[in-house]
Amino acid sequence: MARAPSRIIDALRSRTQMIRIPATQRETMLSAMRSIAQSEGVETADGVLEDIAYICEGNLRKALFTLEMLHLRDLADDRSAVHTLVQSTTLQSGRHLLELALRGRVVEWRWENRRGRKKKVLAGALAEIDRMMNDHGMDSDDVVHQLHDVLVGRRLSLPDPLREQLLAALADCDAQLKRSMHARIPFENFLHRAARAGKDHGLAFG
Repeated sequence: MARAPSRIIDALRSRTQMIRIPATQRETMLSAMRSIAQSEGVETADGVLEDIAYICEGNLRKALFTLEMLHLRDLADDRSAVHTLVQSTTLQSGRHLLELALRGRVVEWRWENRRGRKKKVLAGALAEIDRMMNDHGMDSDDVVHQLHDVLVGRRLSLPDPLREQLLAALADCDAQLKRSMHARIPFENFLHRAARAGKDHGLAFG
């Protein structure tokens, strides 16, 4: 299943039947969230579910992830927390991964103690991409949008030539995503281009 036909390579698209599924209706999203909140014992403040439905724009998966994050952080009864949470889990994550990439920290590994055993886990900018998509329920379009917002929103203090390089690299990444079945590959290419640009401008260490 893909959100757009362009996400499927030509060899497969010519052998498949296109079924267009519209975005989930607002009332359906609200009904699903109310049902889950009731079954899981999640108490929400008035307007919280409506705000989630508005922010997620028909993406039910993203809405359920947002509701779950609010509940886990004990914020489901605070309506003002919805917008704060969305910003903190998207724009801040986007800014952080760009800062890592510009310093050459694209792929790193670290050891973590899990259940009494040492385990090697991915770190660096690429791990932030994985976290945004897997933990925050964002798809590749969401990630591109957030990275673009960080770059054009002046959340990073960058010289204009470097900002233009990053925007060009992000545009190429977006075009590659439309032809790729594996979103991680174009994103990793983008991050390495960001690292090279950071090195050229004296930001990267390696």
